[in-house]
Amino acid sequence: MRKLLSLFASLFIVLVLAGGGVAKAKASSSVTIVHGLPRFTADVYVNGELLLSGFQAESTTDPLTLEEGEYDVAIRDVGSPPDSEPALQDVITLGAGLNVSIVAHLDEGGSPALSVFENDMSEIPAGEARLVVRHQAAAPAIDILSDGEPLLTDVTSGNQAETNLAVATHEVAVAPAGGGEELVSPTSLQFEEGTAHVVYFIGSAEEDTLGLMVQTVSGLQSAPSEVATGDGGLADTPGFPAWAAILMAGAAVVLVVSSLRLRRDRARG
Repeated sequence: MRKLLSLFASLFIVLVLAGGGVAKAKASSSVTIVHGLPRFTADVYVNGELLLSGFQAESTTDPLTLEEGEYDVAIRDVGSPPDSEPALQDVITLGAGLNVSIVAHLDEGGSPALSVFENDMSEIPAGEARLVVRHQAAAPAIDILSDGEPLLTDVTSGNQAETNLAVATHEVAVAPAGGGEELVSPTSLQFEEGTAHVVYFIGSAEEDTLGLMVQTVSGLQSAPSEVATGDGGLADTPGFPAWAAILMAGAAVVLVVSSLRLRRDRARG
C-alpha cells in the first residue's frame, strides 16, 4: 500500500508541475501593428528578422500572437538592405495576456515614433458600441464630433479618449480643439453591438497629410444574463487545466486507498 501511495503522490506532483509549465507556455499577447506614417511603404523588422514586407501606409495587420519579452522593431523604406539605417527604430517591452496596438506615426513635432496602446477589451453594454480616438498626428489638440455634435474634446497628440455610442451609423469628424473648420472629411462608421472602432488621427498638418484610419475590435458583447449549460464553455479554455489534474490525482489516491481497505476488510471477514 505504501508503494502505491508513493506512486500516486509522485503522479500528483508531476501533474501539478506540468500544470504550471502549461501556464508559463501561454505567456503571450495579441498584437496589431498599425502603419500611420503617411506616404511611406515600409519593411518591418522584428529582432533583426523581416516580419512585414511592403507594408502600406494607413493599413493594419491582423492580430499577431507574440510571447512576452523585449522586441527590437526597425522600420525601413521598402526594399532597403536589412543592415541599412532604419527610418524608425525602438525597443518594445511586451507583457503577457495583453491586447495591444503598436503604432508607427508622427509625433507632435513631426518626427517618426512608435507608440504602444493597450486595447480596452472590457465588455460593452447591450445596444452600444465603443469609439476610441488616438491622436497620432503632427497636429495641435483636437475635438471629435459625432453627427455634427462635440463628443470628445481636447485630445492632445500622443493621447487617446473613448466613449460608448448607441448602435447605429454615426458620422465621425475631427476639428481643432475649441472649434473651427474640420481638419479631415467626416467618416461614416457602422457601429455594431459589442464592437469597438479605434480611430487613428494621423499625418501632418504642416505637410497637409492629415487623415483617419480605423482598427476594428469585435467580440466585446456583454455576457448573457442566463447561465449557459452544456460543455460549450470548455472550448474557451485551451489545454488541460492544472486544477483538473490536481483533482484527478487526488481522486485516484482516494480510490486506491478505499479499494485496498475494502479488500482487507473482506479478507478479515
